[in-house]
Amino acid sequence: MYEIVMVKCWDMATLECCWTLPSLGGFAYSLAFSPVDTGCLAIGVGDGMIRIWNTLSIKNNYDVKNFWQGVKSKVTALCWHPTKEGCLAFGTDDGKVGLYDTYSSK
Repeated sequence: MYEIVMVKCWDMATLECCWTLPSLGGFAYSLAFSPVDTGCLAIGVGDGMIRIWNTLSIKNNYDVKNFWQGVKSKVTALCWHPTKEGCLAFGTDDGKVGLYDTYSSK
């Protein structure tokens, strides 16, 4: 039976779960919050997808942006540019690296 993999955020002061999101594609290998757009979380998943969530307004668990062009393996590393909003670097388990502008999907 297939189990849905979830990403959970915990409040370290209260030890309570703040929110839960489905990975929508297997194990989450990397996570990165944007330093510019607070609440914007990128998740690198085993199906070769990068999913972008707005964690400040989680109303619909399936309201997510997906990026996959040219990614053919697990996304194991993610890092947002420290000052340029929407600029996301990624690395895969087969040694490839790439850069996405999450606003233009390129």
